[in-house]
Amino acid sequence: MGMKMFEKECPICGTKIDTLNVSPFVTDIKGEKYYSCRPEHMREFEKNPEKYIKKK
Repeated sequence: MGMKMFEKECPICGTKIDTLNVSPFVTDIKGEKYYSCRPEHMREFEKNPEKYIKKK
């Protein structure tokens, strides 16, 4: 089963985040929003986003 439109994945650990019912940590990198399940994961992602952004 695929993810629902309002579900995002933490780029650090892959945890699914329900962005409608949870107040996730979010950052904007080059015009795209990225969500994280924990503040420490967001800090790690923001240090080196290229390491975690999946190639499209």
